[in-house]
Amino acid sequence: MTKNFDDVEDDLGREAHIFARLLFSFLQRVKDRTLGHTIFANLSIVYRVAILDLSVLNISLHICAEKDATNLAQRLLKNGAETNGLDFVGSTPLHRAAEHGHVDVVRLLLDNHADVGIRDDLSRTPLHAALLQKAKSSKEVVSLLVKRNVDIEAKDYKRQTALCAAIRSGSLIIARYLLQRGADVEAKFNNDAGGTLLFDAAGRGHKSGVQLLLDEGANIEAINKNGDIALNVAVSRVGHSATQVLLEYHANPRHSNFHGSTALHLAVASPSMSIARSLLEAGANVDATDNDGQSPLHRTVIEGEEVHERILRLLIDHTAQVEIQDNDGNTPLHYAVLHERLKWYGSFSAQKLICEHQIGKDRHHTK
Repeated sequence: MTKNFDDVEDDLGREAHIFARLLFSFLQRVKDRTLGHTIFANLSIVYRVAILDLSVLNISLHICAEKDATNLAQRLLKNGAETNGLDFVGSTPLHRAAEHGHVDVVRLLLDNHADVGIRDDLSRTPLHAALLQKAKSSKEVVSLLVKRNVDIEAKDYKRQTALCAAIRSGSLIIARYLLQRGADVEAKFNNDAGGTLLFDAAGRGHKSGVQLLLDEGANIEAINKNGDIALNVAVSRVGHSATQVLLEYHANPRHSNFHGSTALHLAVASPSMSIARSLLEAGANVDATDNDGQSPLHRTVIEGEEVHERILRLLIDHTAQVEIQDNDGNTPLHYAVLHERLKWYGSFSAQKLICEHQIGKDRHHTK
């Protein structure tokens, strides 16, 4: 079978990488550095001609950047390796060194005019790369890049800024540094619902990230495409700690989204007893109705899971109206009877609990 040019080029590319790695290993071990350098230079020249201009020098520089071989990288640069040469995924040596937190190599490349703005095939700058591995020295690498005027608002293929990447990875020291250097705390990220970094941190349950963003001035009442605030997002993802932080910073528990749902509607549907209790203690409206006219009590009965028994009791204990009607004229009791919730709940009957509450309420009024 005859190979086409692309197949041949791919084979040669793989061969070049293997050759470069073997050469790199040899240079690390050879005792006579001058001899090793001479052999390396001559072999590189011969090999570059043999492999259709695929530069072993450049490939070797990428490997040195990845392996923290600063001295070898310096020799390669003096011997003609391209500071901004791209590998098979569009990364430069600076991307490689930054990703692995190799401060000395990063500094060497920057001193040799490495371009901090080049993006790889995933639209990541070296600043994004510095946040991939969570290396101990990542903060220093980030600092070096920022001082060379890297665009801190650049977004990768996920529409993610470096600040967003730092928050998501839990690199809060770096996140705080980026904010101090002017990173946009209200930067939007690209998902179906939209929203700011606060929404992303809240949805992922990143308590410390939420707190940092709020401390740096993030708008706690900003809404996304669904009309939700960050509190609603945290509640819907059952983020207990993030919810608690947002409430401590006075997020509005009575806010309703474009569907009319409040955080309490979302909590009982999750279901989360502890979050529902926290919302009620923070002043959530126990009888708020959504666009269908349904209250959290309606939602609790309709969901029909056994855990909802405790939530139903919690809502009733907070004076939820059991006779409230939705847009179809149904009360929570109607749904309890209609769907025969007894077999859903096991020993628990929503119908029985609501009736007992109503009977007790009627007796109280007749006294």
